[in-house]
Amino acid sequence: MNMPFYSIIIPVFNTYAFLRRCVRSIQNQSYKDFEIILVDDGSTDGSGSLCDEISYEDSRIVVVHKENGGLSSARNAGIIIAKGQYICFVDSDDYIEPSMLMDVFEVLNRDGSDIVCCGRYDVYSNIEKIIGLIPTEDGIISPIECFSRMLTWEGMDFSACDKVFKSKLFDNYKFPIGKLSEDVAVIYKIVLSANKISLIPKPLYNYCHRQDSITTSSFSERSLDVLNHANDILEFVSQKYPNIMSAAIYYRSTVQICIVDSILSSKLSNIIKYWGVIKSSICELDNRKEILKMYGSKGNSELKVKKIQTMQFKFLYSVYIYCKSIFKHSYYKISTNIIKIYKKLFLYNDILLMKLKIEYCRLKHKQLFYLLSTPYYGNVGDQAIILSERKMLLECMEKSKIIEVNSFEYSFLDDYLKQKIRQNDVIVLDGGGNFGDTWPHTMERINNIVKRYSNNRIIIFPESWFFQVNDPNNKLLQSTIDSFSANKNVLLFARDTWSMGEMKKWINGVNIKYAMDMVFYYGEFEPRKVKSGVIGWCIREDKESALGSSVDMLKSGAITNGYIIKIINNDTYMPIRKSQRKSYVKSIIDQYKDCELIITDRFHGMVFAILLEIPCLVFDNKTGKVRHSFIDFAENLNGCRLLSADDIPKFDFEKAINLNYVNMDKLHEKIRINKEMILRNIREWKDK
Repeated sequence: MNMPFYSIIIPVFNTYAFLRRCVRSIQNQSYKDFEIILVDDGSTDGSGSLCDEISYEDSRIVVVHKENGGLSSARNAGIIIAKGQYICFVDSDDYIEPSMLMDVFEVLNRDGSDIVCCGRYDVYSNIEKIIGLIPTEDGIISPIECFSRMLTWEGMDFSACDKVFKSKLFDNYKFPIGKLSEDVAVIYKIVLSANKISLIPKPLYNYCHRQDSITTSSFSERSLDVLNHANDILEFVSQKYPNIMSAAIYYRSTVQICIVDSILSSKLSNIIKYWGVIKSSICELDNRKEILKMYGSKGNSELKVKKIQTMQFKFLYSVYIYCKSIFKHSYYKISTNIIKIYKKLFLYNDILLMKLKIEYCRLKHKQLFYLLSTPYYGNVGDQAIILSERKMLLECMEKSKIIEVNSFEYSFLDDYLKQKIRQNDVIVLDGGGNFGDTWPHTMERINNIVKRYSNNRIIIFPESWFFQVNDPNNKLLQSTIDSFSANKNVLLFARDTWSMGEMKKWINGVNIKYAMDMVFYYGEFEPRKVKSGVIGWCIREDKESALGSSVDMLKSGAITNGYIIKIINNDTYMPIRKSQRKSYVKSIIDQYKDCELIITDRFHGMVFAILLEIPCLVFDNKTGKVRHSFIDFAENLNGCRLLSADDIPKFDFEKAINLNYVNMDKLHEKIRINKEMILRNIREWKDK
């Protein structure tokens, strides 16, 4: 047979049930000038004999029998003997539309192109047939435009089967042996070597999806070939065609989604084996969401982004299951590394990560200290308290014995924690101004935890007390009394002597001790004196404020006297993650350091100013907690003065700015003694 127009190469491997349909779809073409090359790739199901049988019926059919070498090997074998001016590839389980060869022939006569790209149908179970990828227009495009569209699946992809190629294009290129998705590795190179590419906006190829086919099989190590191809393309584009870099990133990201999801859907051993691939891919994909939204329909882009989030959750769940399986073998080092990695990687899977940490720590230690329901919001005083509490606990035990569950996590994990916290574990509740009915939800939270863990030892760091109605008819007060009466294992610290008296008055059977506020033990305050002309203004705007509009007179007076007012906001009302806590607290403390004078009605505004030895004028709030603590530790310091609204009209800014602290050595000694007392109590409870 002399020089046919088309050489149609059909690799055959164990597709006996589909082969005759495939060949018949070519024999029935309206255009007849072609040869069919059947390459039997070592079939074991009788497909090889069927190839011979079919060839006896049609002289245009050539059969090649070879040892099994894979799809690329079979295609390359066909290319070597092909005589046609143009080559097209048809997989033996697929088939083509009756007009395909004629439609392509007409376009080639019209355009004289090196490559023709047509559309395809996706066929499922030989029943459902839907239009798949299809070029959007009839015409000619440049090789680089074709490459860009393949990268973003804009009407085409890297498949060799829905394209027809000039035979000479394969003089310098062959399909890579032993690789999956071999089309991806070579087709873009052939496309870029072409001079002209034509499009047919019509589905002419039928791509059949089978459960046992190469393309639909479950994950195996060879599946990573696809990702390696994508990496090669990205590197190639970065060097040769940087103007389409976003398209290459999009392609690689989409491949990553498919590969990682495939691994996560496979057996646990694959997840463990390809840990690094999953980790790096998900981390990278998290930063590629905007590029994923650049291409395709809105719904398709949203689906991809949602898929990333689903994979992140599936991955963490796999980590969790994996760690549970290895705990019994005591591979603690591996587990610790896992926790470190995922703290850095994922910002929105705190719940699963917390479960993972708890499971690990429970098996490593016979006793844990649970810091329960710590603040998740941006009150700098409360965040500084937690930093101090953690610092103090770390002086008594190793870090892995401390489990901090913030209020956000606790809202999801309260039932889970009830199952996991053992009787020997110690519950730790953060200190602050939480006892009372000013913030009833916080008091209810404390009561529920004390009642829920009535068999556990509970440490409550220094708290203030304030109930507006000190009467048993106050339901919240009565609930507090009942909750603490049910637990005789509570160590409760009061952060002022007045609060200690009230606590002892209303709560019976609980060990109550006085200790200064936890921020005094933080140790991150370096006193400084500046001449900046700046007055730090840290005044409440919530229901604890007792100043009203009279405070505006004080601000006006400062401005009139030539001072700069710097608003210091101790509350951001925004969530503060554990990893952000230290930097957040430092940023607020740094704002205090720039001031010559602090004016505040906030408890921790006063504490920060004292520890930094910045002159401070402090007003009480509605709960009395500022005044009560001022009497305990600040009354004799001189640098901090307690004022009332009546003092505002006669206020002297110059005198205030020149206030000097005295007796600071006595204050620091008091702090040291208090700290040793708290540490001693923690150690006693730890060793029980």
